[in-house]
Amino acid sequence: MGFSLRRWLARFADRRQKRPRPRKGPTCHPAIEILEDRAVPATITVSSTADTVALDGKVTLREAIQSINAGNNVNADVVAVGAYGTADTINFNIGAGVQTITLTKNLDALTKPVTINGYTEADATPNNAAVGDNAVLQVVLNGNNAVATGLTIQTSNAAVKGLVLNNFTRDAIEIDITGTNNQVQGNFIGTDSTGKVKQANGGEGVYLEGSTSYGARTT
Repeated sequence: MGFSLRRWLARFADRRQKRPRPRKGPTCHPAIEILEDRAVPATITVSSTADTVALDGKVTLREAIQSINAGNNVNADVVAVGAYGTADTINFNIGAGVQTITLTKNLDALTKPVTINGYTEADATPNNAAVGDNAVLQVVLNGNNAVATGLTIQTSNAAVKGLVLNNFTRDAIEIDITGTNNQVQGNFIGTDSTGKVKQANGGEGVYLEGSTSYGARTT
């Protein structure tokens, strides 16, 4: 039986077809992972020394506190930057020099965690002296010898710093002891904005409501 080139080529082609094909690598299936919500807490900037809740193009401290408590802007003048939550901030940008907010009645109690930061007012700086006090405070809450209390804290994780609180008939700051981790830091209480001239409150500087002990008394 002679050699047949045609038969040999046919067998060669048949062998190639029967060879197993190499396996492909693992298939990649891209997936999109949803990240947790990390919204920036709300910041409201007070721009007026008035003690009103009114549509006047300005934001008062009273409007800011009511907005924080409610978790939404109390009116169209208030435009919070960020989302209302559990770590909101009230800043100040009223103008140059010492700015005095003369209250006409008690402010709403703070019922949500919030930081009221007087150091954000222009030219205000915290104390950094090793001895003495070189703080510059530019925002004054004045009770005008007619309003009982400056600020009332009825929540946890609130902070009041960089303010001057004077001339209240009772206490400058009242804190409900059922709350925790509340801070009163770097304020002048019962003095003028320099911290050197007496402008006393009628009661305690910082009163712990529900306790027989007091944080500080100014006379």
